[in-house]
Amino acid sequence: MYKEEAHMENIGSEIYRKQYPEWVKCPGCNWEVSTLYSFREDNIDEEGLCAHCFIDMLVDEDFRILTNEELESLLKRNRNSLFFPIPIAYSFF
Repeated sequence: MYKEEAHMENIGSEIYRKQYPEWVKCPGCNWEVSTLYSFREDNIDEEGLCAHCFIDMLVDEDFRILTNEELESLLKRNRNSLFFPIPIAYSFF
């Protein structure tokens, strides 16, 4: 891969995007793409997915993408609880 040349950008608090100077294969669909997406805790070079596969994974796993207002409201409602009833992925655009 092109670790030294690639540019990694944080597009959210938990979701990352990495743009490559050359085509790379998405491990989900084997299409050649120039951008992969991943959660912060995953190795984007090994587990990153193209946009199509990443969104499919979010939908299949019942993730919700929240706006800043929705996230703040959820955190206020659940501030005394360590358990959230749904997995969440959020991004600050």
